[in-house]
Amino acid sequence: MHGTVRADLSWECGSSEPLPSYFDLCRTERAVGACLDTDFRPEWAALMLRGWVVAFAHVRGGGELGPRWHAAGRLLSKPASARDLRCAVESLHEWGYSQPERTAAAADSAGGLALGGLLNAAPELLGAALLRSAFLDPYTPMVDAALPLTAEDYEEWGDPATDEAVMQCMLAYSPYHNLSDRPYPPTLYCVGQNDRRVPCTQSLRFIARLRHRTAQRELSAMPQLIHVRENGGHMPDGGRYRRLEHLALEYAFLTKAVGLENTTGHPLRAKRTRSRISAR
Repeated sequence: MHGTVRADLSWECGSSEPLPSYFDLCRTERAVGACLDTDFRPEWAALMLRGWVVAFAHVRGGGELGPRWHAAGRLLSKPASARDLRCAVESLHEWGYSQPERTAAAADSAGGLALGGLLNAAPELLGAALLRSAFLDPYTPMVDAALPLTAEDYEEWGDPATDEAVMQCMLAYSPYHNLSDRPYPPTLYCVGQNDRRVPCTQSLRFIARLRHRTAQRELSAMPQLIHVRENGGHMPDGGRYRRLEHLALEYAFLTKAVGLENTTGHPLRAKRTRSRISAR
């Protein structure tokens, strides 16, 4: 897809005006035509009371704007998802809601392709990243027809084993195959030991390659941490309290990574706004 398109960005924040002391958590996930859940969650109050903006990037490949929006971010158009996410993060910086060192991004499952693409293309835009059960290497499972979900996923990603154009495109946007030579921000990878949809080995191999590349080029290494859940599969299990334990771990990491320990928050006045941004 060429030219520009209209992409949505929505956010909730702890004050009514953008302030330079804000920290930003930009979320994207799913792809595969699913809509990003923007319903308010009580745990976000813990962030907003401390001056965070929780933003939602509705990138192409999701279902927020219908089938055409989904089609504009699948198959050979999949790279558009990462471009949209980058545009959303840059817009938050331009509008004064955050700065790169105070910005974190989070993605789940197939949303890892968008966030992984952003980390490869412009790691300097983020101060931290959170990847949950992230799909970081689409090529390796999609050339193995024996895997249970491969044939089902041809409609979304294409078949690189039989289509040269799909193979070249997939290798061009796969986060695992396109690591950058620039320093990456601190990142926490949360995976399930028994995840059959996105095996934990995807994140393990990504971290191993990133650490090797960092050491090989003598780059300054930021923490690349992995949390392995022994129970559950693609999604965490254990009920409400186990979910809160996972959130506490993630929020503690984000707080440390962006240097929030010694800052004070703003009075909580939740606000949701939708704005149009131009995505390249």
